[in-house]
Amino acid sequence: MSNFPADPVFVVGSGNLARNFLLKFRDIKIPVHGFLARNKTLAKKIEEETGFPAFDHTKDIPGNTSFCFLAVSDQAISEVASGIPPISGILIHHSGTTDIEAIQCVRKKGVIWPLQSLTAYSHLNWNEIPLMIEGSDKDVLNEIQKFASLLSPIVEEADSARRVMCHLAAVFSNNFVNHLIAVAFDIAKSEGIDPTLLIPLIQETLKRVQSANPADLQTGPAIRNDQPTIARHQELLSQHPEYQQLYNMLTSDIIRYRNINTTKK
Repeated sequence: MSNFPADPVFVVGSGNLARNFLLKFRDIKIPVHGFLARNKTLAKKIEEETGFPAFDHTKDIPGNTSFCFLAVSDQAISEVASGIPPISGILIHHSGTTDIEAIQCVRKKGVIWPLQSLTAYSHLNWNEIPLMIEGSDKDVLNEIQKFASLLSPIVEEADSARRVMCHLAAVFSNNFVNHLIAVAFDIAKSEGIDPTLLIPLIQETLKRVQSANPADLQTGPAIRNDQPTIARHQELLSQHPEYQQLYNMLTSDIIRYRNINTTKK
């Protein structure tokens, strides 16, 4: 067991991120005073899973807390931070898009943003999750770096401007990709096709981009400028104008992107 941090930590929140932090703290034996949860049902579940006690008021956060983690929604960070009593340690939020200055009430503050998508009761594999960190000064940053390294081997410093750009890239690579898969499943199901037949293709696509530039891996009718196939697809989507619009936009952008990269070469 590491003797860092020497004093217990505290987690504010009872959602997916708070739960995953607490499970990780349990596994690596980080001392935890407890967590703040106003939802009694979630609080009980997390207490049973982790063995850490739930509290229902910020006054229960002890003054010797070494790290206080604000695992709350982006919109709630400033308000919740302003209600935290004075602590000797560092107050930390976990948002990719929220400036560190959203925490205005303390000098020692920072960010640990896990670059990963969370769904209801997901279990994070922390060893594969990049943690993007920021601190209000060099000493605080060093403490955050040391703590974050207990959670994941992938830790990168990123100020608020850099972090929000990474969040934007994450929206394209995660949220938009997931939406496109959902659309693909809808199209398949509309014709009685088992959408799980697409899963090996999806898996192969994601496997390839781990070892090569995605721009060099693009396949399909748009990259080939296969106009007869494109026209056939557009016709098939005539009963789904919203999907047809999406198809046309993506096709045009693949062609645009191909032309840009061809010119660069």
